[in-house]
Amino acid sequence: MRFKGKVDLWFWAVMLFGDVLMLGSVFTPGLSIVMMISFIVYNVIFIPLVDRNYVEISDDRLTVVCGFSKDSIGLSEIQDVYRTNNPVASSAASLDRIVIRGRQKMLMCAVKDREDFFNYLEEKNPDIKI
Repeated sequence: MRFKGKVDLWFWAVMLFGDVLMLGSVFTPGLSIVMMISFIVYNVIFIPLVDRNYVEISDDRLTVVCGFSKDSIGLSEIQDVYRTNNPVASSAASLDRIVIRGRQKMLMCAVKDREDFFNYLEEKNPDIKI
């Protein structure tokens, strides 16, 4: 089952601000080509973070996909799952995050339907502490 990733308003604001700033600079003499290239690179980086942003749970694995990044953990390895607002070290486009802690690995993500995600995960592996 696939759970759509959550994208906060602040993330959209950062994207829009960067786009407006670079497009406005295109009309500055001498910077137009540099800013147009920057605009393209900026969007190549940020658009996938919104478009490819989901968590997928299969029969035996949980996979987190955010932009060009993809990481997974076995369902049997997961020890606990909990909510956090920690902004450090996560590719999630929201501060309303979920930490998935395994025996040797930890993942962070943000999903729109958090309660459905928790319920489905618990259904797949009742040993997970939520």
